[in-house]
Amino acid sequence: MSSTINIGFIGLSSKGGWASSAHESYLKNSSIYTIKAIANSTIESSKSSAETFGVNKYYATSEELAQDPDIDTVVVSVKVPLHKSLIMPALLQGKNVIVEWPLGRNLQEAEELTQLARSKGVKTMVGLQGRQSSVVKKMKEIISSGKLGKILSTHLYAGGIAWGAAVNESNAYLADIENGANMITILGGHLLDAMCYILGEFESLTATTHNARKTIELLD
Repeated sequence: MSSTINIGFIGLSSKGGWASSAHESYLKNSSIYTIKAIANSTIESSKSSAETFGVNKYYATSEELAQDPDIDTVVVSVKVPLHKSLIMPALLQGKNVIVEWPLGRNLQEAEELTQLARSKGVKTMVGLQGRQSSVVKKMKEIISSGKLGKILSTHLYAGGIAWGAAVNESNAYLADIENGANMITILGGHLLDAMCYILGEFESLTATTHNARKTIELLD
């Protein structure tokens, strides 16, 4: 049995983006993982990425990639509304799955995917990289040591780098609440996960939200 974990990558574009900058740059130098196949939105895009990143196999669909017997783990790095449809084939084929946060557009999709993964007995991971921050790890270490005593309260302030008064046409999907890709679900999820990692999970929760921008400008 090979000691290398073979990756099938969905969403690794030759035109750049999060997948190539955050994932491919690490995987190409890893002695543990090898990218064996790529599947993008079109066969042309898949072929271009395979040539760019030196990968021999490429597919037109996530179903074809999931059926490749050489693939151990499928990595999904695409827009949130596409997560479920691209993850399902991998889980149905019994592949391990790594996917960007959030898992799905809503709780229903997340629960459905989780149930299927458990029924298949596969390994899964949702990328919440805040836990890997050296600052976050140090904060957890200090608080867990008890040096600060019992933490009674905390205040958390945050600002976003997107979801402002204007958005590029390519990111217009972020403004549609049905897509589950907004400031609360993405940035909020990452932030709250890091906070819970440091301080512990919520026992109860009361929340108030406010939409400060009823309309936004779409830039072409």
